[in-house]
Amino acid sequence: MSDNSHFEVRIEDGITILDLLDDRVSDLSPPDFGACLFKIIATRPERLIINFSKVRFAGSGTIGILVEAAKKLSQHGGMLKFCCMDENVRETFRLLGLEGRIFEIFNQEQEAIAAFD
Repeated sequence: MSDNSHFEVRIEDGITILDLLDDRVSDLSPPDFGACLFKIIATRPERLIINFSKVRFAGSGTIGILVEAAKKLSQHGGMLKFCCMDENVRETFRLLGLEGRIFEIFNQEQEAIAAFD
């Protein structure tokens, strides 16, 4: 559990799950998104899911942070998956060529969990 009102971190079936609790995630709002994410990555989780169920907008700075996070995680053999992404946010990832190439995005959290097996 996180003490931050913008995020909640939990463990389910040995998988670290970061729930984003704001509807907008940009490089300015909330300002500590990158710090929170990199703090989680510093613990070297083998499997990390970011749940976007409440997010309706992700800024370019956030997407850059996510790309960097995926690189850092993979450097120690960790895997990152996304779930529950709003269709408009997901379309941004598609248009940038990130879905399927850099990020796996699942409709439901349980699908993302099952994909680690």
